[in-house]
Amino acid sequence: MKNLLRSGVLVLIVVIIVYILFLQQCRGKNYWIPKGKVLISESLYDSLKNFKPDTIINITDTFKIKDTVYLTHDSLIYVEDSTGIKHYSDSIVNKDIRIWDNISVQGFITKWDRRYEPVIHTITEKITVTVPQIIEHTVYNSDNGLYSSIIVGGNSNTFAFGGGVDLITKKDYLYGLQYQRIFNENVYLFKLGFKIKVRRNK
Repeated sequence: MKNLLRSGVLVLIVVIIVYILFLQQCRGKNYWIPKGKVLISESLYDSLKNFKPDTIINITDTFKIKDTVYLTHDSLIYVEDSTGIKHYSDSIVNKDIRIWDNISVQGFITKWDRRYEPVIHTITEKITVTVPQIIEHTVYNSDNGLYSSIIVGGNSNTFAFGGGVDLITKKDYLYGLQYQRIFNENVYLFKLGFKIKVRRNK
């Protein structure tokens, strides 16, 4: 019983040492990136912030001239007939030009008043600016992993049990301690391993 208690204390001390090593490995500056986000440098952020955005131009024709409304007609419109003088007014207003005619006729044209002006366009610019989102706080996350295990087994002649603690570093190295109780004997195993990288054919 004393040997079992002594072995348990020893295992506990070793576990504490491994845990301290694990905490020291976790102090690296490894950043955890939230899902759907991308980590960029400050220089790239500044360049994106000052990047000239796409411009959408909407052109709208403006036909209003002061308070007068002008209509387009297929033929001259008779306006007034007095003292044998006929007066006609007509206009052509479209997206390209505006023309207004005022004609006085008395057997022949006595007066033809014409004025015109180009169409005025109003340009509206819609500017869309995309700015990356800044993460104001940093979350640290270690690539190291600390694992524990329980071992139970045996055969028809014996029964064994035990446990173990393994530390896998971010460089894929494994450091482990394993304890087994076989019959009345305590067995301690130390493990050292590394990852075997297999090249995949593309």
